[in-house]
Amino acid sequence: MYNIYDAIINTNETHIYLNKNKTTINNVEYIFNNHEFKLFSEALKINQTIKTLEFWNSEFNDENMKYLSNELKTNRRIINLNLCSNIISDKEMKYLSDGMKLNQTIKNFNFWDNEISDVGMKYLSDIIKINQSVKKLHLSGDKISKIGVKYLNDALIMNQTIKKLDFRIGNIEIKYLVDALKMNKTIKKLKIYLTTINNRGIKHLSEALKINTGIEELYLHGDNVDNRKVIYLSNILKTNKSILKILISFNLDKNGAKYILKSLELNNSIMSLRYQKEVDMTY
Repeated sequence: MYNIYDAIINTNETHIYLNKNKTTINNVEYIFNNHEFKLFSEALKINQTIKTLEFWNSEFNDENMKYLSNELKTNRRIINLNLCSNIISDKEMKYLSDGMKLNQTIKNFNFWDNEISDVGMKYLSDIIKINQSVKKLHLSGDKISKIGVKYLNDALIMNQTIKKLDFRIGNIEIKYLVDALKMNKTIKKLKIYLTTINNRGIKHLSEALKINTGIEELYLHGDNVDNRKVIYLSNILKTNKSILKILISFNLDKNGAKYILKSLELNNSIMSLRYQKEVDMTY
């Protein structure tokens, strides 16, 4: 049986999925420890086929993240990096940031549900400020405070490359992201998870998006979205003339639907409106 180094070098697979430090390559399961992770990262330097790396619940430690960071600095073939549902420490975030700031090929970066701290968000914000290849970013900030959101806000104001942003953030902190949503002209597709944002937060969001002139596609999804939130969201549609496509993925009652339809009577720019009751987690 191949060890992980030989398996990665010889595989023709384009997508490697690692969960809880286990992966299956060519129908053979491999279990990772620090040594295997080092071999894995070294083999990626030689492999010519892998385009997507996914690490879910992968139990990173400092050493493993350092190996991954070193590979990201020089790898020119991987275009999709998915780091979801990992608990990533501040030190690990620094290693990741060092690698991603130098990477020139990753276009899709999924950084969802990693429970990073404000310090971790600062390192992530450094990636957003400096990296010039990422076009699509997924992130959530359930564990960060207004300090971390301010880091993110400043980074998104500076970034000129991200075209698609998918985020989930708490209701208190959303007001600290308003400047980025007002000023960023590069983001064309914005997806927001509404459930974690209260009415006041939705109002802040509405005020920002009424001013934004870059977003062309807006995806709103969640549950327990009451009509007060719908009123604020409909105000976006009344005012914003750059949005061409909208997906509403939450339950609307009769009154909520009336608010949306009434706002559309005042907007001649929207070309497509799609409504579905189920929460859509992809776009």
